[in-house]
This record gives sequence, C-alpha cells and structure tokens, in this order.
Amino acid sequence: MLTAHRVADIRAAEAALAANLPEGELMRLAAQGLADKLAEIPAGELVLCLIGPGNNGGDALYAAAHLLDRGVRIDLCLLDENSVHADGLAVALAAGAQIVGEPTGQRVCVDAMYGIGGRPGLTGKAAEWARWISANRPTTIAVDVPSGVDVDAATLPPCYVEADSTVTFGTFKNALLVWPASNAAGRTGAEPADVVDIGLRPHLDAPSLEALEAGKHVYVEKPMTHTIREAHQVVAKAAETGLRVQTGVQAMSDDSYSSAWDAIKGGALGPIVHAQTDYVRWYPADQGLWRTGEPAEQSQPEDLDWAMWQKHNPKQVPYDPRIYFDWRCYKDYSGGISTDLFIHRLTRIIKACNLACPVRAVGMGGIFMWPDGRTLPDNFELILEYPAQAGVTPGMTVHVLGTMANKHGIEHCIRGHKATLLFTDDGWRIVEQESGAEVLTHKKTGAEDIDLHHKNLQAAIRENVALNTPPELGMYGVVACTMANISYFEKAMVAYDAKRGKVKKA
Repeated sequence: MLTAHRVADIRAAEAALAANLPEGELMRLAAQGLADKLAEIPAGELVLCLIGPGNNGGDALYAAAHLLDRGVRIDLCLLDENSVHADGLAVALAAGAQIVGEPTGQRVCVDAMYGIGGRPGLTGKAAEWARWISANRPTTIAVDVPSGVDVDAATLPPCYVEADSTVTFGTFKNALLVWPASNAAGRTGAEPADVVDIGLRPHLDAPSLEALEAGKHVYVEKPMTHTIREAHQVVAKAAETGLRVQTGVQAMSDDSYSSAWDAIKGGALGPIVHAQTDYVRWYPADQGLWRTGEPAEQSQPEDLDWAMWQKHNPKQVPYDPRIYFDWRCYKDYSGGISTDLFIHRLTRIIKACNLACPVRAVGMGGIFMWPDGRTLPDNFELILEYPAQAGVTPGMTVHVLGTMANKHGIEHCIRGHKATLLFTDDGWRIVEQESGAEVLTHKKTGAEDIDLHHKNLQAAIRENVALNTPPELGMYGVVACTMANISYFEKAMVAYDAKRGKVKKA
C-alpha cells in the first residue's frame, strides 16, 4: 500500500539528508532523476518549461540541461526573473535553452512553477499559464506536485495545473494520493506519480513491509498487497531475507492445480489457448453486495483506533460506519470484486497454466444493481492476455466472469487445441476435442482446507518444502487483478511493462 508524507515531515527529512551531502547534491539528484523520468521525450521535440522561484524551478532547469544534451529543444518561461534559481538558469542557458515571454504552440510542457512550498491557488501570470495548459492541452508533466494544489489538504482551489503525469521526489505527497487533488496529478502506470529516489526514505517513516523487516515469516490474507509496486517490494524483500511468505488464497493447497500443470506440460491438452472461470453470488435486492446492514448512525466503537485503521489511507476521513463495516464497497479501501474475489479463482488458473504477469488486460462492469454510494462495481468481469510459453502455449487469454446478482456461473476449464481440462467438484477431467472421449481424470486432495494451507507454511519454514502460494504467485495475481481495475476506471485496455513494473494504456 502507498504511503504519503506531509510537507513539514518532508522538509525535515530533506534537511537531515542535505546535512550529510555536499552542497547542491540533493538538487543534482532530483534533477538527474527528473531528466531520467523524461527520457521518453524524443530528440528534436520542443519542450516548454514553466519555471517558478526556488528549488522547484531549479530542479527543472538542471533537468532541462540534461534534456538539451540529449537533443531535446527547451523554451523557458520565467515566472519571476528576480527570484529564479540563478545557477540553474545559467546552466540551462549555457546548454542551449531559450527564454520566451509566453507559451505558444509547444506540445510538451513541464510545470515547475511551484512545488510543495507553494500556496494553494494560482494568480497572475501563473494563472494565465495554467489556463493556457487547460485550453491547449499540451502533454504536461508536473514537477513534484501540480502547481496550485493544496499539498497537505489535497484540495483543488479555483486555479491549478491539471497535469498528465507527475514526477515527485523522495515520497508521495497527500495531493498525489487523495481525491480531489489526485485528479490533477495524472497517472503514471499503476501509480499516481513517478517517484525519484533521492535518499529520503531513512529519514521518513518506515515502509509497510514491517513483518519481513522485523525478521518474521508471513501468512498474509489475499490480495498479497493493494498495489503492484508493493507486490514487487514483498517479492524482493522475501528473496533478500530468505523469509517465507504464504498468501491466503482459497484452495491453493488443493493438488488439482499443480497436477493440472503436470498434465498440461506433459502435452495432454496440446497447446493451451484459453481458460475461463467465474466468481458468482446472489444477494437480495434490498441488501446488496458486501452491505452488512449496520445502522448508519452507529457511533465509533470505544476500542477502535480510527487513525490506525486508516493508517495507509492519507485521506484520514472522519469515522464513517459505512466505510468501517462495508469497506469492501469503496475503492480507497478495497479492490472490490477483482482483488477480493476473482483473485481466488484466477490464482488457480495462473498456477495450473504456469503463467506470470499478463501483457494486456480489460476490466468492465458497473454499479448495476446497488447504486447505494459504493464506488466499486457490483458486476464485473475481466479478460487477460498472456504471452507464449515454449512447448506450452503460443499465447492465451483468460476470462473471469463475475456477478453478484445471479449465482449461475460458467465452467471452470482450460482449453487446448487437442483437449479441454474441466475442473470438477472432485478434481478434474480431460476431454479429447475430436472424439469427445474422457482421456484422463484426477481426484483431488486438499480442497479448500485452510488448515492444510497453514501446515504448508509451517513445513516450508521447518523442512524447506515448496510453498503452495509463494510471493511470486501472490504478485502475479495482484498484477492481473489490479490491471483489470485500472482498465475499468480508465475505460481503456491496459498493458503491463514487466521490466518497469508499470501499467499503461495499451
């Protein structure tokens, strides 16, 4: 899960870090990181940099010099010539930047007017430039935060910059995670912003992998994490420490899925091309999915530390019994049907087919049955595309259907060119495509035995046996289900860049 920090804490961390660095090194790190995040801007492109006072503008000016060295052309608009970062301006001009009076027809814009020290709302020339961005829609990258937003309160004043993406330094800020200000930050893949590591972490609160960092083996409820970034962190930390992490996905200590993979890799299905599964339920029309029926006026329980309960949600909203009892209905606290239900069925398919991360995903659905204030869909389905595996699949798709208004589902099966594997209550059977004959069956052991799943973790710790749901498998499920959610909210197909761990529109 993502963690944000307030301006005062960030300033204190920056001061502590700078005290142990050569003068100007912190800005050098920020500028280099910013330039690296802008590496996809092609040579020859004309980029407009809106430069404000102080260090935010300085970061952009030094980054501009790096871009100029790569063949990018730079126009500079100075908010105030008397307060611009003088050394940064000198470096940018020496590298070939040009000062222009006003924005014109530039297609790419870097917003470096105000950083975390800026006051909410833009006036004067800054407001004019923000209106130019709104009217002309250049691709706009905000430096640290979009200018004009209220950084700590995460509110949107009358005038601010609406960015397409944000490159921030050291850690997330409230305005990058919390609605409505987060709307102005754009989105970089699966994250609200690209974070440049400048070494602040040791001077800020500890990251959210406390158990592993404390030297503990972990049994974690599904989904393993709430973000793709944190999933990668868990996998890396488990590998670093040698500690065991078991994800509590239903039925993963059932041998149906490992034995299915044995049959598939042995050629029983021929090249596999498709799999399907579902998660369907029926709820009364007057109740709705995940509604507990607790009274809306219920007061906060005396033993509930509401701030701790919301620890990783920077909104820190006042106590709300609907959120507390029905948290699965709200996107700030849950991934809904995709991450809380589909992940059970999908992880089984991933294991049975030896899949990793999908290359593309589509998630669709809506709030069709219960428009009761929830922010997550009550009907949902996803389609995933996976790459080729030598000798196993030339590429395949996986479909997961979900509705909470009707309990009649679809067959859970894996389709190959030669035969189909159908999962049954007892295990699975394989039916030959051409003849329709049943050619192979398997009677399962384990089923949804939670105790067996716990014992598997214990055996992994004591006897070094393989985990049934290791962190890598947990991560694959998180990536797939999160991609589907991003697709749903972005209303577009998304793709996964495995090298960068990023999701983007396909």
